[in-house]
Amino acid sequence: MLIPLVAATLWQYQFAPGTVRKYDCSANFDGFIPILGGQEGNAEVNLGLEVTGLHPTTAGKLLVKTRITSAELKFNGGLIPLSLESIAGFFPDSPVELTLRGLCTPLAQPKPAPPFRLPGLDVNRLSELVFVPIEFPSEEVPQWTFRRMIGGGPQETLAQPEGDRILIEQSQELKYLENEALEVVTVEKDAAAAVTSRSTGKGWVKFDPSAGFVMASEITTTTVTTVKPLDGGKSTERKLRSVMKSSWRS
Repeated sequence: MLIPLVAATLWQYQFAPGTVRKYDCSANFDGFIPILGGQEGNAEVNLGLEVTGLHPTTAGKLLVKTRITSAELKFNGGLIPLSLESIAGFFPDSPVELTLRGLCTPLAQPKPAPPFRLPGLDVNRLSELVFVPIEFPSEEVPQWTFRRMIGGGPQETLAQPEGDRILIEQSQELKYLENEALEVVTVEKDAAAAVTSRSTGKGWVKFDPSAGFVMASEITTTTVTTVKPLDGGKSTERKLRSVMKSSWRS
């Protein structure tokens, strides 16, 4: 089914109170993984997510709560022995408020960021990665851009309807400090290197305009990271490819 331009640019999200939607989500990272001292390998995150509509507290906005219902972490094919409760504890459980066009209000009680960074995976932005990946424009346009804070920095997305999907292209640059253990730090005295990471990604989102929700999405991202030691040593480069997918289950 072809998406009429007017419909695609003026779509709105719907989360009526009591509505429950379940998603399967996965993130696969292949390349330099900044955990366990940093090494080349493959990391996989699989989550089950339940989204429930609540009665909104602000006129003209939507309110939902999320719950991690299943979780699995793998590194180089081996299962990392963490319980569902432990993994769910990384993610905030406070309600998510959003506009009908998909602009999410920052969480009142965000979780601390993990000490390592996997590009595109933001524990406080799970809603925007899974079930609110698109911000729709307020007027009829053939394509549009929007910007969100993901993983500690602004991420820009270009969206364009094509066929039965909305195609997306993303770009982001992050600058931060890390210590000898490759953990992100905020002050230079604790740091061993200055890091610049540049990411570009392409993918798609499938949206049900009549029910007002995302049915599926997929984006593949390539990240090139330059690491400059603060002691004047030679800069090194890391590469990472990630594939993030989500699909509505019921």
